[in-house]
Parts: sequence; structure tokens; C-alpha cells
Amino acid sequence: MTVNNRLRAILRQAYQPCSGIGSSCADARWDPTAGHVPRGQCGATTELDIVRLVLVCAEPSTPRRDEEYAQACSADEYISDAAIVSLGLLERKGTPFHENLRQILDLCWRDLPFSVQMERTWITNSVLCSAQTAGGRLPASMETRCATTYLWPALRLFPNATIIALGAKARDRLRRIGVTGFLEARSASPRSNQLNAAQESWKAVADEFRSRRAI
Repeated sequence: MTVNNRLRAILRQAYQPCSGIGSSCADARWDPTAGHVPRGQCGATTELDIVRLVLVCAEPSTPRRDEEYAQACSADEYISDAAIVSLGLLERKGTPFHENLRQILDLCWRDLPFSVQMERTWITNSVLCSAQTAGGRLPASMETRCATTYLWPALRLFPNATIIALGAKARDRLRRIGVTGFLEARSASPRSNQLNAAQESWKAVADEFRSRRAI
């Protein structure tokens, strides 16, 4: 997958690796062969100025057992490899999370093929590294540093896009860095007993997204 050069310029620092690992981001892990690199971002596959939707999630889950990256390669290679993995999981609906993301994309972009959806959408995590425990809390210092260093500069590349926060973590992190005017819906990783409510929230936010585009 080709990652736009302006996005690369923002993300490159995260793969050197990020200087926050071991300091303000003490809970973050850099262990490429175990799948632990900043990840979860994909989309905006052609020109940034046609992106009209940004989906902001929480943080990546624990890497899959077969997920690994080279121990030593350039930041640009890590950026490409992580994007390829994320896009591949999304394309084949490789996990329940990715299946739910596809449902959200289909609700927002009715009748558009997946390839075109990804031209017009940027998907990212508000924190690029996994929590120590999947779904667990992260230190506020880690949330703030990551959102300030990576999320906010990336969002500024998409001035014409509607931002949707998926879940309370994404919502709160966006608010913390001063982002306003975004839409919010339930997480794409809801508990099984909350799936129906989550699906209703995805439908509602997709309706609002399409309504905004029609104005």
C-alpha cells in the first residue's frame, strides 16, 4: 500500500522508534518480531484532498500470533508494512473489529466498492501502540503525547473530512487535544451484549455523515 508522503513525514518518528517509548509512554512496547510496532492506520490511498471521512479508534489490540515485522528496517518500510497489514485485515474482514469497521464504511459509503471507500477514508488509532492489556487503560501522558505528536498533525491534513470518534477513548483523546465538531459512535469492538446498541450508533452516525455531505 502506498502511504502519502505527507502522512509519512508525520508518522516516521514513530518508527525510529518513537522517543516516547520508555519515557512518557512507559507502557508502550517496541518489539517488531512480536508484532509490536505502531499500527492500525490505513486508507487515503490516493490524494489526501479527496478524503472526506476520518475514523478514529482507540489503540491497536494485542498483535495476532502470526503478526510480525522485520527486526531492523527503515521507518518508511515499517510504515508501509504496518499499513499493508491493516488494510489486508480490513479487506478480508480478518477480525470482528475489522468486520465491524467494514460495516461502518459500508454505512457511510453506500454502494461504493471497498477500494474507493479507502481512497476517501483515513483510519487511525488515537494511540498507535497497544495497551499492556487489550482494552485496558493507558497513562494520560501516553495518550496526550501520542495524540499531540501524531494524531493532531495527521488530522490537519484532512480539512474537508468529517471525523468520527469510535468509542469513548477516541472521543476523550480528541477532546484533550482540542478537536471539536467531530461525530461520535460506539467502539468498533463492542462487548457482545452491546453489539445491537453499537450497530444502531454506527447507523446513526453514518446517516449524519451522509447528511453533512449532502449540504
